[in-house]
Amino acid sequence: MEPIELKTPEGYFDDSFARTMSGVARIRKRRRAALGAVAAAAVVVFGVVYTSIRAERAAEEKEYLALQAELADYDIFIEIN
Repeated sequence: MEPIELKTPEGYFDDSFARTMSGVARIRKRRRAALGAVAAAAVVVFGVVYTSIRAERAAEEKEYLALQAELADYDIFIEIN
């Protein structure tokens, strides 16, 4: 039985490695783009939630101050009468 010899063209492994690494670069680029999109969406969601919470707190503070002013008016009315 004769030994089998495998013959590859010159530069085959270099070309194969280059193709593999270009594929890896494309995948990395897509993953970075997806990660950037997710991060941007998270920032937008955080901003919207934070803004709505601030607006709600501001409305509550105004309501509280109006209630305090009304109670102060009642106190003055009671003290006068």
